[in-house]
Amino acid sequence: MGDFNSRARDKDAAVQQLLNSDKIGNAAFSKNNIANTFDTKSPYERIDYIFYTKESIEYVSGSGLNEFEQASDHLPVYMNFKLK
Repeated sequence: MGDFNSRARDKDAAVQQLLNSDKIGNAAFSKNNIANTFDTKSPYERIDYIFYTKESIEYVSGSGLNEFEQASDHLPVYMNFKLK
């Protein structure tokens, strides 16, 4: 998890392999509604992710957090999960 510095909208980005995998889940992310995480003042791109293996983890909920103002130059991504 964390700052992958790989843009979700870039078709050639390395992160696309993870986003397109059937075995890997991604918290607080939808290809139809990409929530930007960088920068905190005016987020304009998604480069932060939480990936997990669907085989051992069940995704419960998640979101990008912006209520902490500028604690970093990135917005944190949050995930609730259950172990299978």
